[in-house]
Amino acid sequence: MKKLILVMVALIAIALVTAIAIDSKLYYYGKNAWNIHEKLPLKITPNYLGYGKGNSGFALMDEDEMTLIARGNKYWSSGIEVNEIIKYGFNKQKLVALVNDSLGNFFYIECSKNNAHSKQDIKIAVLEKSAFLNSEKIKWIDVKNAPTYAMEITRNYLLIFSIIIFLIVAYFILVRKKHI
Repeated sequence: MKKLILVMVALIAIALVTAIAIDSKLYYYGKNAWNIHEKLPLKITPNYLGYGKGNSGFALMDEDEMTLIARGNKYWSSGIEVNEIIKYGFNKQKLVALVNDSLGNFFYIECSKNNAHSKQDIKIAVLEKSAFLNSEKIKWIDVKNAPTYAMEITRNYLLIFSIIIFLIVAYFILVRKKHI
């Protein structure tokens, strides 16, 4: 009986560690359940808002939950309106997103620290697709082709599995105590 309980506890531990690892990957798509993961630079947060009721889907937001880059955002200095975020990348100093507009043109939107005397902490620049030189090491996240649904389902099933196994272990421990 002790061996069975130890095996079940090991299964719980493996399932929970795997669920946390999957959740850490879902953070980059705004679909994580726990807020315990690596953060993006400039206190930017990925967030999935859904598409219903005028929501923009995937968005990159500042610490005040204002959208920096999202579907429908207009950047007046360049005259573009974001139709879709294709991917984004980041390093310690900045975040860059590849987006397209309603005409199918691709642009990079770069968020970096605003060193000018301003109330805004983040400076946003719109760059032509050809203007972005990937000379720095940037970690890229493919938003458009991400298997997030499968990852969410796997994480959720692992959590349900962990709860069920925990309840079974608790039952065995309680039954065992009653027989002692």
